[in-house]
Formats: sequence, structure tokens, C-alpha cells
Amino acid sequence: MMARAALNNLANATAGRSAQIPHAARPSLGARCNRYRAALRLGWRDALRHKARTLLSLLLVMLPIAAMVASIGMTTTIPPTRSRTLATIPADTQAVITATAVPRTGQPFRQSPESGGRWQDDPSQQPASAAELAKILPQQDRLLPYWQSPELIATTGTALQPGEQTKAGIDVKSGNDIDLNAASTATMTEASPEALQRMLPKLVKGSAPQNNTQIVISRTLADNLGASLGSTVTFVAPPFDGWMRQDGRIGEAVADTQRAWTVSGLTDESEAVAWGLEGWMSAILESDGVGVDGHYLVVGPEPVTWAHTRSMNLLQAIVISRHVLTDGYPPASQLYPMQIDAATMLNHMVTVVITMLVGMLLVLFLVTPAFTVSADQSRRVLGLAAASGAAPRDLSRIISSQGLIIGTIGGVLGSALGFALTLAAGPAIGALRGSTPLEILHGFSWGSLPMGIVTAIIIGFAATIAPARQRDADTRSLPGVHRGCQAMVKAQ
Repeated sequence: MMARAALNNLANATAGRSAQIPHAARPSLGARCNRYRAALRLGWRDALRHKARTLLSLLLVMLPIAAMVASIGMTTTIPPTRSRTLATIPADTQAVITATAVPRTGQPFRQSPESGGRWQDDPSQQPASAAELAKILPQQDRLLPYWQSPELIATTGTALQPGEQTKAGIDVKSGNDIDLNAASTATMTEASPEALQRMLPKLVKGSAPQNNTQIVISRTLADNLGASLGSTVTFVAPPFDGWMRQDGRIGEAVADTQRAWTVSGLTDESEAVAWGLEGWMSAILESDGVGVDGHYLVVGPEPVTWAHTRSMNLLQAIVISRHVLTDGYPPASQLYPMQIDAATMLNHMVTVVITMLVGMLLVLFLVTPAFTVSADQSRRVLGLAAASGAAPRDLSRIISSQGLIIGTIGGVLGSALGFALTLAAGPAIGALRGSTPLEILHGFSWGSLPMGIVTAIIIGFAATIAPARQRDADTRSLPGVHRGCQAMVKAQ
């Protein structure tokens, strides 16, 4: 019944066009809409009739669109940098300062209020001292130092006593006594008593370190080592591999040393980390701090403003201020201009465009055969339409309508799936690591959704161009057309 009604609409539109409009004139908008509506109804009927072919075509369109939307969402969604950065500032702390070992050239370190980005330390450069930084800060504020270790090896396989420090490899237990599977990589934060009190996460068991022979470790690290409260854990700094990382030459300064602690407390952190009082890295860097970044907490009653930040930027220091991120965010005119690497951006754009074109071509090659089969299976319908007076262009529209329908549905479903993948996988990978779904929603690149739908419609329509043209060329010579014409004559 649906097919017969669609054919009647097509025939009526054709008859109206030939009876009312001269051949030289263009058909009215209403007549053209009727012809498109009839073609869409026939295309929808054929899609429902061949469910397996339709489902396969939908999947071939939907999955690449989902991958494209998810990829765009995970790479262009603006991460919640301000709220995430605020969470890194300890309680009762005005700011966190990183004094880099970048050479002083008279130019300020160009940072944003949320981040200092990436930089390259000079191993021969002495970072700004606490005294230099204190001259810029409000008089009532104080600096509390802390130190961040490179990646260390944590183990329970040494005979060192808590607080004992030696060259790496000394007093290692015999091979029969060591459980190599219990060793783990970890990082450590060492701080002054007042700084550690602010930086230490909430304990789930035990107590904070009372002296520099005690340490707090995460449950993850404790599980890796098989350690518990009262266990002796040794941290070993491996030999320097020659690579300078974000904290300068800290890896070279502490290389080939080891120190033991007693576990006094456990935190619920998901990473293998530890916290202790100053006494290991601080003692080494006191005499060998060139090329190693300095870290400080700013505490006191006075806020650290953007003006203070810009002054310390001249000392190549990075300042993350609570006041700047909350009440004193600078206007755009006071921010440093962003440095854009044109070559890198151009390469990225070219890569994205080439990837999209290759993906679209691949989908076209996969989907086009399905519509070719659809055109072959629609001989009778096309023959009936031709016998009803449909023009060759109308026959092409019947085939193209299936591509539009499948492209539209596949685009909507694929965009929805890509959006869901961004929400599900975004917090675990890339720049969105650690974000909540609500934060991803706030910064999501919503333009990727209509772009995915439009791309799918273009793919669906383009995949039908070749089958439609071929069917337009040989429709009237197909046996199915003759049978359709005969059926129409008998019906009349």
C-alpha cells in the first residue's frame, strides 16, 4: 500500500507538471517537494524491506562517524584547567611557586594563570632563590620549600635501617630473600614539617611522619610492595640516564643513592607515591642545586596577585595563585600572548584532513556496493515508477533517498555513540584524564555533533551517485522495466 501510494504521488506530480507547466519552465516548489517526498517514501520502504542490508550499511556509516566524533571530542574538548589547578593548591596556601632553571634573558616566563606549560631547564642555571622570591611577595607571606623526586625504585629488599642512607646497591639482601615482584616504581615528595602538613593527603591508617625516618605511602604502593604499617621501605634513585626532565637535573643530583624509612601511615591515592620530611633530597640539593627546579608553598594572610606573578616571571618562576584563579583573574589585555607554532598547527590540520578524507573514501568503497545491490533489487519498483511517468531523475532520487535516509540515521546514531565514548573514556586518557563527565560536558566541542551528522549524510548520498547514474542509464532496457510496464497496462 505504501509503495502504491508513493507511485501515485509520483505519477500525479509528473502529470501535474506536464499538464500545467510548459516544458521550458521549471516545476514549482510544491511539485518538486511532492516528487522528493514520494522518492523518500519508496526509499524508506526498500530500507525496511531489506533489513540485513540496511543494518550493515548503517554500521558502516555509524562506526566511522562515532570514531571521528570521539576523536574530536577527546582532543578539542577544553579541559577544566581552572578547577583542576585549584585542586592542586594545598589548603591554607596562597600560591605554589616553581623556580625553573631556565636562563634569565630579561624576558618573562610566559605562563597562563593555570599553567606554566612546558619548558627546558639549563643544567648550568641557578634557579631563583627563596630570598629573591620573598622580596616580591607581600611582606607577611612566607615560603615553605618542598622537593619532588624523579621516578624511584621502592623495595623492601635491603637491610638498611630507617633513616640510613648509602650508595645504591649496598646492604641488599641475598637473592633468596628478595621478592623481585614486590619492587615498584614510585615518586616521593619531601617537605618541611609545615609544608608537609598542608600537602599530605587524608590518611586512612596510621599517622603523619614525626621525623625524617618515617614516611607515608599510598595504598597502591603498599599493595605493590606487600608493605604495611611498620614496614621498612627503601627508595633507590637509579643511575642517571642522561635525559633532563621537567624538574631539571634532579635525577642526576640524587642518582645512585638510597635511603630507608619506616611506614607510619597510608593514604588512599591511586598512584604509587610517598611523602616524607626533608632530609634526603634536600640535603643533597643544598650543595648541588644548580639546574634543579625549586618548589615552594606561599602561606600567609596576603593574596598573591597577577602583578606579583608577572614580577616573579622575570626570575623565570611559575606562580599558580589561588587569588588569581578565583577573585583576581587578569583581563585578556594583561595575559601573555599565546605563542603558536604555525608549522606544527599546519601539520596537525593536514593530518586531520587527510585522515578524514581517507576515512570517507574507505566508507564510500564499503557502502557503495550495498547501494548497488539495492538498485539491482529495486528493478520492479523502478519499472513501476517509470511506467507511471517518472522521469529518469525521479528514478535516481529513489536510489539516492536510501543513501540520505541511512546517512541521516547513521550520522545521528554515530554522533551519539561518539559523544558517549567521550564521556566514558575521556576521564581515563589524554588531556581529559581525571575529569568528571560534568566537566567534560561543560567543555565539550558541541560542533562535532552536527559535523558528524552532515558528514554521514554526505557519505550516504555520495555512495548512491554511481548506482543511481548506472540505473538511470539502463533502467528502460532492463527486463524488470518491461514487466513493470506490462503490469501497469494490465492494471489499467
